[in-house]
Amino acid sequence: HKASHEGISVAEQVAGMKVNPIEKDRIPACTYCDPEVASIGLSEKEVIEKGLEFKVGIFPFSANGKAMAMGYENGFIKTIIQKDTGEFLGVHMVGMGVTELIHNYALAKEAELIQENIEETIELRHWLHQNAELSNREFKTAERIAQELRKMGYNPKTGIAKTGVVAILNEGKAGPVVGLRADIDGLPVKERADIPWASKMTGIYNGEEVPVMHACGHDMHTAILLSTAKILYEIKDEIPGQVKFIFQPAEEGAPPGEEGGAELMVKEGVLKNPDVDAIFGLHVWSGIYAGQVYLRPEGIMAAVNEFRIDLKGVQTHGSTPWTGKDPIVTASQIVNSLQTIVSRSLPLTEAGAVVTIGSIHGGVRSNIIPEDLYMLGTIRTLDKNMKDIVLRRLEEIVYN
Repeated sequence: HKASHEGISVAEQVAGMKVNPIEKDRIPACTYCDPEVASIGLSEKEVIEKGLEFKVGIFPFSANGKAMAMGYENGFIKTIIQKDTGEFLGVHMVGMGVTELIHNYALAKEAELIQENIEETIELRHWLHQNAELSNREFKTAERIAQELRKMGYNPKTGIAKTGVVAILNEGKAGPVVGLRADIDGLPVKERADIPWASKMTGIYNGEEVPVMHACGHDMHTAILLSTAKILYEIKDEIPGQVKFIFQPAEEGAPPGEEGGAELMVKEGVLKNPDVDAIFGLHVWSGIYAGQVYLRPEGIMAAVNEFRIDLKGVQTHGSTPWTGKDPIVTASQIVNSLQTIVSRSLPLTEAGAVVTIGSIHGGVRSNIIPEDLYMLGTIRTLDKNMKDIVLRRLEEIVYN
């Protein structure tokens, strides 16, 4: 909000606002749509010295015929009031140009809509948490997502990549297309938390009935994206293009023998018609305080490679191991050796990496050395060259 020496700013020309000229450390300020209620043009220090009071909050004004609400705790606009009477004396604006003014108005309006929808978002997250479903089996979840989108005014498409849901804001409107994506599936993990919305759901995983819960935050991702869809629908006329909301199933991986997840969605054309120019996702993190956003250049979430190792031994009695070939001892050696890939084969000053064995299956009795055994593991990398090294070393260790 830069006033010229003549006391006329770009803001005044665009919005018809009255502005005081800059005088030393004084910050120019607008009137409240009324020439009679002019800013008193004081610096923050002067306001305090004169026994007046700043009140930070929503301050309406008009620009281009639109009513705008600004303010909030970040102090874009401060109203100046008389302490004892509460009388409005003027407005203090903190160094903003017109572009910032309009941008910050939009942020303030969105912040107000977010605040209005907080409780609904939390309730929706609780329902999703209670009704967690496994990958490619998110039937109730997809139904609830579509139901919520229809209530907002969208026409969602369902059954994409089996249980995915997609909705478009401003469908057909000229301009860029932005994709916003959330994952919707749960994990085969037992809920241990003693909370009212704890999951009691079960599902079939690898042929066994297992407990299911949202242990990776996908309930929050879905609730956040639904609320985002609702808020953006409220201000859709101000969005110069289309927004495609993508609710992706099977992020944790499709069941064995099935397709699913992002790969299947892309194969089915989720990024086409309209073509997505940029796509954004988010991930909650328990170690980060609410209200903070963390970012870094390049990747922040690692690439995933899953693997299975099958060992073929010779079954024998546990009392005479020398008469057989023991896959359990061999598996133990492999697990230990795999941990040296990261610590001894990778340039860790460039990026992190992890090799984990998460499941071992072999044997049925304490006194019988089994004939075979298999292990399941995951590799996480943030650098393609390091991923290639891990995959090469994995094979070298297993086969040698």
